[in-house]
Amino acid sequence: MPEAVLKGRVALVTGVSRRKGIGFAIAQRLAMLGADVFIHSFSPYDATQTWGADPEGMGASGRCSPFN
Repeated sequence: MPEAVLKGRVALVTGVSRRKGIGFAIAQRLAMLGADVFIHSFSPYDATQTWGADPEGMGASGRCSPFN
């Protein structure tokens, strides 16, 4: 596990609607580095696009907290 260099820091990451996307990877890495991460996504928009929405949904895991 990487050193918690971001412990005590807060990050907001938008565009985290798919687990295979860039936003999710960024949020996950920030959390691994110790940051408290708030994520935002709009899955109904992704569902209308060619890449589609994450069928499992996002939900919270670890140190990431979703909000609307």
